[in-house]
Formats: sequence, C-alpha cells, structure tokens
Amino acid sequence: MLCSQFMDSSFKYAHTRLKPGEFKGTSPQTHNAFEMILLNNCEVTYRAEEKRYQLKPNSLIFTPPGKLHSIRVDERWGYDRFNVLFDPKAVNADVLNQIPKDLDVFVFEEDTTVLALFAKMEHYCRYFEGEALKTVLMDLVEQIIYELVIFIQKGKVKPTGHHTVNPTVAAAIEYVDKNLHREFSLDMMCQELFVSKSHLHQLFTRYLQVSPWRYILGKRLMAAQLAIRAGEGPTEVYSQFGFSEYSSFYRAYHKQFGYAPSEENESHPILESEFL
Repeated sequence: MLCSQFMDSSFKYAHTRLKPGEFKGTSPQTHNAFEMILLNNCEVTYRAEEKRYQLKPNSLIFTPPGKLHSIRVDERWGYDRFNVLFDPKAVNADVLNQIPKDLDVFVFEEDTTVLALFAKMEHYCRYFEGEALKTVLMDLVEQIIYELVIFIQKGKVKPTGHHTVNPTVAAAIEYVDKNLHREFSLDMMCQELFVSKSHLHQLFTRYLQVSPWRYILGKRLMAAQLAIRAGEGPTEVYSQFGFSEYSSFYRAYHKQFGYAPSEENESHPILESEFL
C-alpha cells in the first residue's frame, strides 16, 4: 500500500507499507541522486557494493549517487519504509559533504529526531500538493541532513556490523574508484589484483550480480553524468572518466540514459539504473 508520495523530475518521496511476501527486494541498481530509506516495521539485507548489512527497524540507509546497491526483504516481515531521492544540488553542499561517503547506515535506537522529521513528511502530504508540498518536503530533507551531521558530531554513529562479501571484490572496487579518472583495462586491473579475468567475473556476478566490465562502465557513466549536470561540457568530460573516444562515450551514454550527453539537463528525471 502506498501511504503517501510526491514525485517530480528532481525529487521523489514515498511511504510504502506492504504485507509479508508482497515485496522481495530490488535488483542491484544505482541513482543519479542521493537516496535515503528509513526502515519502519521491517528487517532487510542491504548491500552497498562490497558491504552487506543486516538491518532492523529505525535504521536509515544513506546512499550517495553512483553507489551500486540492493535490498532483500525478510519475507517473514512486511516492508514498511520511507524513501526519498533528491538532487545533490538541492541541499547545502558544505553540510552534505560532512557525511562520509562510506557511511551507509545510521541506526536510531533512542534518538527520535530524524524519525519525527520523516513522519512530518507524511503529515504535510495530507494537506498540501504541488510546489507548496515540494518546498516543505525539501526543507525537511535539509533538516534531516543537518541532524545526521549532528548525529555524527556527537559520536552517536555505532558500528552496524557490516560484512565484506569478498576481499577480492572489495579490492577491485577500490581499484576502480581510485582509477575512475584514467583509462585502464580489465587485464591491467586483474594483473594488479593477482586474479584471472574469469575468476574476477565469477566473483562479481556472484556477489554483485553484474560483470566487472559492466560495473566499471556504469560507474564511469554515472560519474560523467553528474559532472555534466554540474556544468562541465560533454566533450571535456568523456576523457576524464576513461573513455579514449567521444564516439564510444556518446554511444554508451545514450544506451544507458536514453539521450545524448549534450541533451543532459536538470529537467531529466532522477534515474534508477541497473548495471546489467
């Protein structure tokens, strides 16, 4: 059941409540926006690239643009969650950047401040719509970001017991992140990691449900899209993210997002892209 929602090209909000068995989870995907998921009455397995978390109610999943992630729901539970996706430029960048990129999960055991802000979103959805609703929802999103930073500064972030799915996969992801801005081949990466291409392919498809090549391509395209949206020109961006020719970048970009790099603008909606 969809309890409340608001959607436009740059912002999505929804509160969903489903019965046990109605929702099993998502395929590995990424967004060109920040995503926050507040778990209410449910338990899930959350995967953020090489990390795997077992999460309970009152956990907040915080996913930055471009991070491959997926959710599997414990079918003994229903799936009750708030979900928000927002453009990075819609909130104060100085505050947003204080949240570490490797901090995937917040757990609120006693502090209910953030939980109350999400509840306010549903409250306002009952009385407003259109731009008036979007304005107040975005204000609440910014308040949540501020409260998360305060939560960090007060030292309230506790270890969530994540599990690294495989050390070789983790090393490969680290290699990709460090070398995203230069051209490299799978052979080069495998040589650096002392692993064969066939074995790396097996590991990626087993743990991430995507091939190494498709993972690298997806990360590069998402990073390029964010750079173009930030104001850089497509003909300047392609070489910054490992593409040797603009023509190959153009084809891959159009296939991934459905339009040319030169057509990128803020009117295009928030995208959920699967690395398939």
